[in-house]
Amino acid sequence: MAAPTIAVDFGTTRTKVAVFDEKERQPRLIELGRANLQVIPSVFYVPRDQQAPRLVGDDAQEMVDEDPGGIVENLKKEIHRSEKLRFGPDRPSVDRVELAGELFAYLRRRCREEVFYCEVDACVLTLPVVFEEQKRECIRQAAQCGGFRADRIQVLDEPVAAARAWLWQWEGRLAQSVIVCDVGGGTTDFALLRYSDGDFEPVPELAKGGLPQGGNDLDEGILEEALAGQGRTPLSSPLRMAWLNKCRSLKERIVRDVRHAFSLRLPGEQIVVPREVVQTQTNRFVEQVVEEFRRFMTRCATVADLSGTPVLLVGGASRVVGLKEALEAASPGKVYQWNKSDYAVALGAAIMPPHRRPVAGVEGLGGDGGGSSAAASFQPVGVFGDPGAYLVEAVRQAKAGANVALPAGEYRIPQPLIVERPLTMAGLGRERSLIRWEGEGPAIICRGDCDLTLRDVTVERAGQQVGDLLDALGGRVKIEDSRICGARAASGIRLRGGVRAEIRRCRVDGNSEHGIVLADSAVALIEENICENNREAGISYGGTSGGTARKNTCRENEIGIGIGERAEPEVEENTCENNSQVGIGYLGTSGGTAENNICRENKVGIGIFEDAAPQLEENTCEKNSQVGIGYGGTSGGTARKNTCRENEIGIAIGERAEPEVEENTCEKNSQVGIGYVGTSGGTARKNTCRENGVAGIVIDERAEPELEENTCEKNSQVGIGYLGTSGGTARRNV
Repeated sequence: MAAPTIAVDFGTTRTKVAVFDEKERQPRLIELGRANLQVIPSVFYVPRDQQAPRLVGDDAQEMVDEDPGGIVENLKKEIHRSEKLRFGPDRPSVDRVELAGELFAYLRRRCREEVFYCEVDACVLTLPVVFEEQKRECIRQAAQCGGFRADRIQVLDEPVAAARAWLWQWEGRLAQSVIVCDVGGGTTDFALLRYSDGDFEPVPELAKGGLPQGGNDLDEGILEEALAGQGRTPLSSPLRMAWLNKCRSLKERIVRDVRHAFSLRLPGEQIVVPREVVQTQTNRFVEQVVEEFRRFMTRCATVADLSGTPVLLVGGASRVVGLKEALEAASPGKVYQWNKSDYAVALGAAIMPPHRRPVAGVEGLGGDGGGSSAAASFQPVGVFGDPGAYLVEAVRQAKAGANVALPAGEYRIPQPLIVERPLTMAGLGRERSLIRWEGEGPAIICRGDCDLTLRDVTVERAGQQVGDLLDALGGRVKIEDSRICGARAASGIRLRGGVRAEIRRCRVDGNSEHGIVLADSAVALIEENICENNREAGISYGGTSGGTARKNTCRENEIGIGIGERAEPEVEENTCENNSQVGIGYLGTSGGTAENNICRENKVGIGIFEDAAPQLEENTCEKNSQVGIGYGGTSGGTARKNTCRENEIGIAIGERAEPEVEENTCEKNSQVGIGYVGTSGGTARKNTCRENGVAGIVIDERAEPELEENTCEKNSQVGIGYLGTSGGTARRNV
């Protein structure tokens, strides 16, 4: 195989490696971490014995407790310093660039022996915009020390890489310019980028912006304030390093939940960190980032009109509580995060020429039949002969970029339409141009280098054979203003592999499984569609699929929108109504966000089961026959600022679920505003439960939630009621 070029995001805290997968035609992360994780710690260990090997990554991490005096962290920030790292008389001094080279050599060896089985000597290095030239050159030298060839090392600014990743995943959101806010472990970068010739580039007349601080500085601040509050002296350097390392291992907890205290144990040490300390330091960090962001926006406004310019929030520390909301208040446009935001820099760096693709439509269409187009143009299908057979042949012979036009009529195709290259099929409206398929399997198959645009047609199953109507195994698919209906024992649209898709303003109905199903690592923008009368889900996510489902109407299915396995889509402004079971349902370890959706007249408005942990915000769940929002299994996540009214129960938490339920309004439900059963727990904070038929909040069986600052008023019997052997805490409730 050809020698690959890998993208290396050498971070202050952790390192990520990615490559462009030629088979799947998409960037992917390389799992080099322990237990197949997609990150390895940017940690180094220098042993006392000069003959013993130095350790990097997870191997070095394991030495934190055993021998913290030999641990080196934050090397990226200090790599330019000329003096050697000194550890004391019992350990050899080390050159910083040489030590960083050990990590690059480790990455090369792992990629060669476990991933590509060939020599790897080319890489793209991503660097913060705030790094001066000296630091940039030192990291380039470290890569050379690790065995990468000097002439095969490319350098890319981290914000540009992040914008490429966003462009690749969210082509439906293309803008002429974007602002990138990259909050990493050691630095915070800001950049204004313009889109030109298929790529984002920095605005040349604008100085780069950012801070030489990141998430690690938040950890340092937490430690310092916690020690000062307990009247303790600063820890010795090895203990301090070990504590910070353990603190970072709990990063997810710190950045997502600032309401709870936690303690960390080290040999001979226990440090209790009050939640107020975490809250104070988090707020201070957010204020610092936003203040610098505002200054950067002021400079940007002198060279560009920022109205509506989107902001991309990426980086390993970008999920600090309150950061996104604070940036939105200071931003000219919407702030975007997605499930791969933490990895955007590595993924974007893997997208290098010739992998860039045109974003809007298909280049070189010859729709008018004239000879000026660079791509082939076809005579409209159906002018003579069998229209269905002619359509099959037209698709088979089409050159890349061709436009196959379908005049009004019915096209009974004798074989599936197999699309393996860029192609547009456009009809005269879904009521006028109909493709009908009676055979077994899918009617349309997208594979290989497919880049299909399907517009203004109906694709319908005729007869009793089984199969999906459109099956996309890879490439790219855009479906607009069409109808997909009648699949038997199958789904209307199936997106799998690494396919990227956009589905807009379509009607997907009457399919005996799902309307639209995403599997594997498929990503789609699904917008303003009607998915109805499908036997299972209107829209279904599985595998690690994602993307955005926005402003769709999903009704009279079993489930409106179903998210399972490890999928993490963004679900926004959809209406899910009259589904026999659930409006929006989460299973497996799925997550993502659900915001501003309306779920009404289902059995359950939003259901979260198994180990799912989505973020639910500002949804309206009303007139569902049982529950507005229901949690079961060991599910969690957050439910914030939702309105649950006129259900039987507003929010129900059962089994071992432990969600965070905050600032919701649960009113006029026939039984209970918020109910806990089983051994459930979690927190209910600042909710308003009023005018419910029995009680505001009920805790039953062995449930033990924390109730704080809730308002329970005008409920017909009880404000807060405990039954069974339930427990927990109730503080400052009204």
